Amino acid sequence: MRRGDDIVAADDCWAALLAALGLTNLVIALNFDFVTWAWFISLGSVGSKVVLFALQYAAFVRSFTNYLAPPASWKPIDLSAGTSTATGSCFRMAPALIALWRNSTR
Repeated sequence: MRRGDDIVAADDCWAALLAALGLTNLVIALNFDFVTWAWFISLGSVGSKVVLFALQYAAFVRSFTNYLAPPASWKPIDLSAGTSTATGSCFRMAPALIALWRNSTR
Protein backbone atom coordinates (compact mmCIF):
# COMPACT_ATOMS: atom_id res chain seq x y z
CA MET A 1 0.00 0.00 0.00
CA ARG A 2 1.34 3.41 -0.96
CA ARG A 3 1.47 6.35 1.40
CA GLY A 4 -1.90 8.08 1.56
CA ASP A 5 -3.94 5.12 0.35
CA ASP A 6 -5.37 4.63 3.84
CA ILE A 7 -6.54 8.24 3.89
CA VAL A 8 -8.25 7.84 0.53
CA ALA A 9 -9.87 4.60 1.72
CA ALA A 10 -11.15 6.36 4.87
CA ASP A 11 -12.55 9.15 2.70
CA ASP A 12 -14.36 6.59 0.56
CA CYS A 13 -15.77 4.89 3.69
CA TRP A 14 -17.11 8.20 4.99
CA ALA A 15 -18.68 8.99 1.62
CA ALA A 16 -20.33 5.56 1.48
CA LEU A 17 -21.57 5.89 5.07
CA LEU A 18 -23.09 9.32 4.48
CA ALA A 19 -24.76 8.19 1.25
CA ALA A 20 -26.18 5.12 2.99
CA LEU A 21 -27.39 7.19 5.94
CA GLY A 22 -29.04 9.69 3.59
CA LEU A 23 -30.90 6.97 1.71
CA THR A 24 -31.87 5.20 4.93
CA ASN A 25 -33.07 8.50 6.38
CA LEU A 26 -35.22 9.07 3.31
CA VAL A 27 -36.73 5.58 3.47
CA ILE A 28 -37.45 5.82 7.20
CA ALA A 29 -38.87 9.34 6.95
CA LEU A 30 -41.26 8.35 4.14
CA ASN A 31 -42.35 4.93 5.40
CA PHE A 32 -42.34 5.08 9.21
CA ASP A 33 -43.78 7.28 11.92
CA PHE A 34 -42.08 10.26 13.53
CA VAL A 35 -40.94 8.34 16.63
CA THR A 36 -39.10 5.73 14.54
CA TRP A 37 -37.46 8.43 12.44
CA ALA A 38 -36.41 10.38 15.56
CA TRP A 39 -34.92 7.22 17.08
CA PHE A 40 -32.96 6.53 13.90
CA ILE A 41 -31.63 10.08 13.66
CA SER A 42 -30.65 10.32 17.31
CA LEU A 43 -29.18 6.84 17.83
CA GLY A 44 -28.63 5.10 14.51
CA SER A 45 -27.15 7.97 12.56
CA VAL A 46 -24.95 9.37 15.32
CA GLY A 47 -23.98 5.91 16.56
CA SER A 48 -22.80 4.75 13.16
CA LYS A 49 -20.63 7.86 12.80
CA VAL A 50 -19.10 7.30 16.23
CA VAL A 51 -18.36 3.65 15.39
CA LEU A 52 -16.79 4.54 12.04
CA PHE A 53 -14.70 7.28 13.68
CA ALA A 54 -13.43 4.79 16.29
CA LEU A 55 -12.53 2.25 13.60
CA GLN A 56 -10.82 4.92 11.52
CA TYR A 57 -8.87 6.17 14.53
CA ALA A 58 -7.69 2.65 15.38
CA ALA A 59 -6.68 2.00 11.76
CA PHE A 60 -4.76 5.29 11.51
CA VAL A 61 -2.95 4.72 14.81
CA ARG A 62 -1.88 1.28 13.62
CA SER A 63 -0.91 2.55 10.18
CA PHE A 64 1.13 5.49 11.45
CA THR A 65 2.73 3.41 14.19
CA ASN A 66 3.93 0.96 11.55
CA TYR A 67 5.07 3.86 9.37
CA LEU A 68 7.04 5.47 12.20
CA ALA A 69 8.66 2.24 13.36
CA PRO A 70 12.31 2.02 12.38
CA PRO A 71 13.15 -0.51 9.66
CA ALA A 72 14.77 -3.79 10.65
CA SER A 73 18.09 -2.67 9.17
CA TRP A 74 18.21 0.47 11.33
CA LYS A 75 20.96 0.57 13.92
CA PRO A 76 21.16 3.27 16.60
CA ILE A 77 24.02 5.72 16.23
CA ASP A 78 26.19 6.52 19.22
CA LEU A 79 26.00 10.29 19.64
CA SER A 80 27.94 10.32 22.90
CA ALA A 81 31.19 11.24 21.12
CA GLY A 82 29.88 14.65 20.13
CA THR A 83 27.94 15.69 23.21
CA SER A 84 30.62 17.77 24.91
CA THR A 85 29.94 21.44 25.52
CA ALA A 86 33.24 22.54 23.97
CA THR A 87 33.22 24.89 21.02
CA GLY A 88 32.58 23.01 17.81
CA SER A 89 30.70 20.10 19.34
CA CYS A 90 27.84 20.66 16.92
CA PHE A 91 30.29 20.16 14.06
CA ARG A 92 31.45 16.86 15.53
CA MET A 93 27.83 15.74 15.82
CA ALA A 94 26.89 16.75 12.27
CA PRO A 95 27.96 13.51 10.51
CA ALA A 96 26.11 11.38 13.05
CA LEU A 97 22.97 13.53 12.73
CA ILE A 98 23.13 13.39 8.94
CA ALA A 99 23.43 9.59 9.06
CA LEU A 100 20.52 9.45 11.50
CA TRP A 101 18.43 11.60 9.18
CA ARG A 102 19.32 9.44 6.16
CA ASN A 103 18.29 6.27 8.02
CA SER A 104 14.96 7.82 9.04
CA THR A 105 13.97 8.89 5.51
CA ARG A 106 14.31 5.47 3.91
